[in-house]
Amino acid sequence: MTVVEVVEALVRIGLKPFLGYSQWALARPEHRQAQLLGEILRRHASTAFGKKHGFDDIRSIRSFQDHCKVHAYDYFKPYVDAMLDGNRHALSNSKLVAFAHTTGTTGKPKLIPVTPEIAKTYSLALLRTAGHFIAEDPPQNAGIIRGTWLYLPAPAIIRNAGVGCTPVGYITGLMTLPSAAQAWQYLIRSKYYTPLHLARFGMKNQFDIVTQECSGKDLAMVVGTTPVAVTLLEHMVRARGASGVHDLFPSLRFGILSGVSPKYYEPRIRRILGRGFTFREVYAASEGMLAAQLSPRPGLTPLHDDVFFEFVPIANPAERLLLHEVKKGVDYRLVITSHNGLFAYDIGDVVRFLEVDPPRIEVVSRTNAMDIAGEKVTPAQVLAAMKMADASYHCKSIDFFVIGTYSPKARYVYAIEFEARKQPASLMDYLSTLDQELRRLNDVYEISRARRILVEPELRILNPGFFHDFERGKMAGQERACQIKTSRFSNDAAILDLFEQHVTDRVELKKA
Repeated sequence: MTVVEVVEALVRIGLKPFLGYSQWALARPEHRQAQLLGEILRRHASTAFGKKHGFDDIRSIRSFQDHCKVHAYDYFKPYVDAMLDGNRHALSNSKLVAFAHTTGTTGKPKLIPVTPEIAKTYSLALLRTAGHFIAEDPPQNAGIIRGTWLYLPAPAIIRNAGVGCTPVGYITGLMTLPSAAQAWQYLIRSKYYTPLHLARFGMKNQFDIVTQECSGKDLAMVVGTTPVAVTLLEHMVRARGASGVHDLFPSLRFGILSGVSPKYYEPRIRRILGRGFTFREVYAASEGMLAAQLSPRPGLTPLHDDVFFEFVPIANPAERLLLHEVKKGVDYRLVITSHNGLFAYDIGDVVRFLEVDPPRIEVVSRTNAMDIAGEKVTPAQVLAAMKMADASYHCKSIDFFVIGTYSPKARYVYAIEFEARKQPASLMDYLSTLDQELRRLNDVYEISRARRILVEPELRILNPGFFHDFERGKMAGQERACQIKTSRFSNDAAILDLFEQHVTDRVELKKA
């Protein structure tokens, strides 16, 4: 038997017990969360942070909440600095593998300690996601075991830092290092095509090289951030003159996507991959893998056997609720505690529960909301309004930006790319419906529009293919392509200049 055949056989044999373990570990969240927090506190009680916050005296979850208030990264930065200065036990008694360098999606770049436990959250989440997909239809979906898995990481090491010259890199790349590897990674390493060697090439050439090196490979699964994976596959189709990805890779039928919700890219995904392609979303951060989509249903299962979760209601910031105390349909700031030394850490994201038993969440906002008049409109609300307008006028939007401008008055400018020959017949009617639907979805936006704090919005139509070319341009200018996370919102009116030469039409909603 070949190595690949051995791996396939082992995966098939181990799938059922693995899924049994996964379901058992994610059952009884109240019990497992209390057990996990106790393990974390006992292990890290002797750290500088643990001593200062009285971990030895904590006997319950409520006691932990009294000793450890919710804090953002700035509170932990002095401890991270101490680790860089040589005090490896300032925050955590776990082995320090590396520091993850964040992209600054929610603020300034941060250094997050990476420990073996954090590496485990990544390994387990990817295995769970793929395993649950196979289990949905084993005869059909087990085909992904036979093909090559394209994994698109960011650079593993961008520099070394501190007294011990600890590696600093992006979390997806760090997971490929031997020091972060779990046993399963050694087992299936032969399945991966991971183009780490491309880090030395500029982004202008990376997509061409990946396209060339994938020629002849039987790709069955792709893992990566949504913008990079979609843009790369689009490039492959264009470069090879194919009508779709399946012309190049007939076995490619599954993807695990992260970074930006795939729902914002679904029209582009369907256009190049068709209905036979299935994608699942994972909620990945430099702080660890937090949740995974384990079924076809929308929503992500919190991985509560690896991360201790707390939820702060947006409507009542004084509360800190546990996983079994949340309510369906309510928005919460996410707070995590884990073995990397982040205790009661406000990760900066807002989540909403789609279901509570068993729990499933969606990421509502990663501090990525339009807020030029206190309205805090989220990408999900804009997407819902666009879908309504698309359905009303039988058109098909591909992607969008929303720019808030204050000159001469505060207003939204929507820059939208539609699929070729599927633009709305009346741009004015489309914009009116988009505006009305957003007013229905967001009370503060409605009040601001009614009081003319926000004046009538503007719609600019971008030429077909704009977003593909735009993201390619960002990648070409940034080298670290797999960290691209295009924000859909901005208050920087200068961005409008970037679009100007690509605008094919524009309208401004008339004053009511």
